[in-house]
Amino acid sequence: DRIREHLANDKKRLRALNIQNELYVHSNLPDGRIRFGDQFINDTEFIHYAEIDVVPRMQDNTLVLVHGFGGSNNIFYRMISYLAAYFHIIAIDLPGMALSSRVQSRDHFNDTESCLRFFTDRLHMFLDSMQLGRVHLVGHSIGSYITTHYFDAHSERVVKLYMLSPAGFNHADEHSLKTYQTALDDMPYFKRRLFGYVRDQVFKQKRSPFETGWIPFKRYLIK
Repeated sequence: DRIREHLANDKKRLRALNIQNELYVHSNLPDGRIRFGDQFINDTEFIHYAEIDVVPRMQDNTLVLVHGFGGSNNIFYRMISYLAAYFHIIAIDLPGMALSSRVQSRDHFNDTESCLRFFTDRLHMFLDSMQLGRVHLVGHSIGSYITTHYFDAHSERVVKLYMLSPAGFNHADEHSLKTYQTALDDMPYFKRRLFGYVRDQVFKQKRSPFETGWIPFKRYLIK
């Protein structure tokens, strides 16, 4: 109750919720077909979500959208009106990001495996607490990395897995690398160095997006 009262009185959070609501107005959904909520997955942690029920929830028809690093469910607002004609949709904010609860312990981020387990476990807890059975999973960027590992651990809960610009796939053909280099050449100096570093880490060093060093100061950003 104390946590819920705190959330209700958090002015920054209320302002963010208003912005989110205004953003989804532009998704051209019928009135009353979208709602926002905070689903507690344990005593202290909750996941914020947007639920779109143009299509009522039925067996195997729920589509769960998972955004990338540092993002929010808002990134999907342009595509939701198209998807809503076919699926019951739930778009989440990953733990520690956007309007979901912040992480109190740093123990989850000591290595790649514990970091992955933190996110996949909480995705599983969310699906259980929402009483969702089998779902379609859509991941963007690191959201794809998380949902892929979730599928490996809980394939019986996933109807289909869709990956949008997935992170964590460290094989690229020669044409893709040349296209990437062309894009780098057009970037300002600092941006070119940063994304060049990311390319080298992922495709040359074959590192995971969650490994320390994938981007500078990543451990501190995610905490």
